[in-house]
Amino acid sequence: MAETAGILQEDKCRPRRRFRVNIWGVVQGVGFRTAMAPFALCPKCATEYDDPTNRRFHAQPVACPSCGPHVELLDNKGQPVTGDWLEKSSQLLREGYILAIKDLSGFHLACDATNAHAVSLLRLRKRRSSKPFAVMARDLDTVKQYCFVTEQEEALLSSPAAPIVLLHQRPDTNLAPQVAPGLSTRTFIPHLRAYLGRRFGL
Repeated sequence: MAETAGILQEDKCRPRRRFRVNIWGVVQGVGFRTAMAPFALCPKCATEYDDPTNRRFHAQPVACPSCGPHVELLDNKGQPVTGDWLEKSSQLLREGYILAIKDLSGFHLACDATNAHAVSLLRLRKRRSSKPFAVMARDLDTVKQYCFVTEQEEALLSSPAAPIVLLHQRPDTNLAPQVAPGLSTRTFIPHLRAYLGRRFGL
């Protein structure tokens, strides 16, 4: 049985406590309270932030792997899962679990598109009986393994906008029929590297 395994989320860059102008155009001083203010800069980022000659001078989202964004895997109770998040997430998808991936626009629910039971369970939980799901692929080469792609469709998939594109599925693929019952396959390449598709393919 496929179960919802947990949440994969990426922390966002953190604005700092410095003089800044908010969206209303009002100047705020040191100590201005923001949700990210408690997070401290590491020495390297602090040096760049305080240097008027540096291109990151007073740049609110300045951060690095030491003090900036990171990815973690949480279980269905919100507790961190031990071990490498990438390997564990990949394992859970292969075992038929459903992952909720948090990104800039909200949550994406993901499962193995070749696992008919996992896709059916996702439909049941989403109460989405027939509307097609979008298939997330690691890259263009992976898309071509599952779908026919014209030059125009290839340009759309590779563009900075990275839209969802309707493609004709190849007849010899192992995609679950429940992904898009009787319809063209909706396919996209993730534009954020935190998406599992960049590492795991379909």
